Formats: sequence, C-alpha cells, structure tokens
Amino acid sequence: MPQEDESRPVPPYASFATLLHQLERMEREGIPGRIDKTYLVGMAGGTQNQLRHAMRSLGLIGEDGKTPTRALIDLAKKPDERPQLVASILRERYPTLVGLGQDATKGQLDEALGEYELNGATARKAATFFVSAATYAGIPLSPHIKPKAGTAATSASRRPARRKRTVGQDGGPPAPQNGVPSDKDRMRREYFELLVEKAKQADKPESDLLNRIERVIGIEGGENGKSSKGRSRTGLRSDARVQTEAAPEGSKPEG
Repeated sequence: MPQEDESRPVPPYASFATLLHQLERMEREGIPGRIDKTYLVGMAGGTQNQLRHAMRSLGLIGEDGKTPTRALIDLAKKPDERPQLVASILRERYPTLVGLGQDATKGQLDEALGEYELNGATARKAATFFVSAATYAGIPLSPHIKPKAGTAATSASRRPARRKRTVGQDGGPPAPQNGVPSDKDRMRREYFELLVEKAKQADKPESDLLNRIERVIGIEGGENGKSSKGRSRTGLRSDARVQTEAAPEGSKPEG
C-alpha cells in the first residue's frame, strides 16, 4: 500500500458513489461520533478499508482514522453546497490531478497517479474516483480522460433486434407487419398453400410434409418430438391436419 503523507495524501481508490451514499445517510441520520466498523456494518471489510482511506485522504476524518472533521460535517449538513465543497477539497488535496489541463491524455493521468505509487488495478480505481468526483463537482476535465456517453454499450445492445414472427390468420404463415404483403410474403403464402394442397391429397400426410408446414407457420420442432413451446409433435400435426381440412377446395394463392 502507498505510504501516506498528510502533506500529499494518496488519492482515494474507493467508489465515489459509496462515499456519496454515506454522506446522504449522515444527512438523514446525523453525524456519528466516529467512523468505525460498527457504523459501516453490512459493508464488506475491503470496502470499509477503502472508504475510510478515502475519507482520510479527503480530510473528512482525523489522523486516528475515525473522528469526523469539520469538512465531513459540512458535506453532510449542506447538501446544496456539496458539489462546491467537493471541488474545493479536490483542488486543495490533489492539485496535480486537477491541474492536468483540459487537453490531458489518459496516459498523463496515469503518470500523475504513478507519482503517488499507485499502479495496476488500484491506479484504475483511483482514476475512476477522481473522474467521478471531478464530474460531480463541476471541475472541467479533458475529453481524453473523461468517459464518453454511450461507451458502455454492450455488443448485444448494438445488434439489431430480431423480428418477432407472428402467426397469420387461420394458422397460416406470419402476416406482414405493415399490412402490405411483400414478394417474400406472397411466396411464403403460395408455398404454404401448395403444401396444404399436397397434404389434402394424401390419405396420411408424410412426417416431412407436416414438418415443412409447421416451419412455414412459424412452429419450430425441438428435441424429443417437442416444439419450442413444449407441445408434442403429435398435437402440432393434428393442428396441421385441421388446417388442411379447413382449407377450401380449389383455393388459389393471393396475387
């Protein structure tokens, strides 16, 4: 762990959101006599240590690591002034980080944190805390170190949504969503009616023929003779037979 120096405190590497949550808690419940393990009950030990280090680094608790300071009391009791108070603390405690400039790169931020003997995962956490705290406090940051909006989008969110297939009227193939049949929709309908006609002409429709009818109307077969909705293939074929019997003689494809 980096050596603490009161004249040059090591930047926090806790979660800034966790710190804000505790300030809001103190705003509601009042300032505790000291910040100890019993006050932070329910919080993991590692998280407690990081939070208490952050409070000491920011000058919110005394050298004993427990006693609230005037700065902590003001942050808790003056929620409307909280962003400005955080800005003052950052400028006073971490002038090197605040003074990087609005054209600084991520590499420059890493180098500045390296001067505090922070590296690896701890340096990344410290960078995240500083960017979050500075953003909350309204301190201008370089766009090269401040995360851009929308960069957390997952590959799944970037993939186009799959069209949901809907079964057409009378159990036929899916109907066009905009109400106007496309060439593909017409071809699907004609293919469906051709399959139905073949099934009507057979005394006992073949399994493959029934499977093809099921696929056209949007029913996919699964393992062990079950469809994707859990119905047995026998039941699905019975439905298909009903469709073939219900189709009018000599029906023609829609043009």
